[in-house]
Amino acid sequence: MIQSIYHDVSRKLENYITGKEISGRLPGVGKLSKEFGVNPATVSKAVRLLENKGMLTINGTKGTFVTESARKVYKRIGILDAMERGFSLEEKKSIIRLCEKSGYEHFTIEYNNANSPKGISFISSLPVDGFVLNYKTITTELIISLRQVGKQFVSVNQMFDIPGASWVDFDNEAAIEKALNILASQGRKRIALIGFRWGLPGHHEGIKSVYKNSMNKISTFDERLWYAENVYMDYYNIHGDNAYFELGKEAVNDLMKLEDPPDAILVMSAWIASGAYRELLDLGYKIPENISFMVYSTGEGKQLKEAAVYSTIGYPYIRKVQRAIEILTELINNPEAGPMQELLPFNFKKGETT
Repeated sequence: MIQSIYHDVSRKLENYITGKEISGRLPGVGKLSKEFGVNPATVSKAVRLLENKGMLTINGTKGTFVTESARKVYKRIGILDAMERGFSLEEKKSIIRLCEKSGYEHFTIEYNNANSPKGISFISSLPVDGFVLNYKTITTELIISLRQVGKQFVSVNQMFDIPGASWVDFDNEAAIEKALNILASQGRKRIALIGFRWGLPGHHEGIKSVYKNSMNKISTFDERLWYAENVYMDYYNIHGDNAYFELGKEAVNDLMKLEDPPDAILVMSAWIASGAYRELLDLGYKIPENISFMVYSTGEGKQLKEAAVYSTIGYPYIRKVQRAIEILTELINNPEAGPMQELLPFNFKKGETT
């Protein structure tokens, strides 16, 4: 019954908008609830429904606005990618097949400044029905701009600070907990974690909390074994493309100098693992006899010669993009379904290092 009421309010509002009876800023929820004779919660649901359709944009305390133009249909989706990563040929083929299966064309935009004013304007004006945001950091300004022009979007990273956004991500916290439990089951009690500090505070603090809680169950949490507070750009400014490798080397050197060094290491990137693994061997450690070594990997670093021997936990990164495409096409075809948020499971592959 409640659903039919807010759908009815939504249809009335939509008729007002298409009939030009309402433009610009939408009247407040209180005023609309009196006009339609319903409670404010019902009006809020109706407004959210029209936001998902791309007809309204909710802009925080500034209010709710009618979108600048009606949503056009292009039967095309855009994938916003960071320039430094890119897709392999096989990954591109899988993306093309998936889009075509759903009846869409696609194109990948390798644009590393999407959150600048010019970038936001450029991205928002592209002739697509929606975007997969394959980008590390998405700002509120970019999201608002996409909503204003009626374009659906799905982020491939969990969005902690933008409500109502659709995203798909790995279940990172569950994966870290599982990795630590696997190492603990082998009798390891001092497990170090090596990585860069993640850009999203909610993500970083969540991972650290899981690590701390898990270590307290295994033995006792030791702050010195949490080697994940370094900022990537600090290393990049010194080492360039070798930043990950150098962090791995440095971390192992610092950790193994402790009076009570770790008996296992969990590394948060295959690239960091390459430096850490070689440094352990150079220091004379036998793996896994002296120390276990596990890598959280999203498929990067496949060409590293050591990657084949690593024990890994994670999920192929391309699967996250593929799932985002599936969600996006569903949202384009059925805006009322959103927002959609999903955490993907993870795989464990035992290699020679545990």
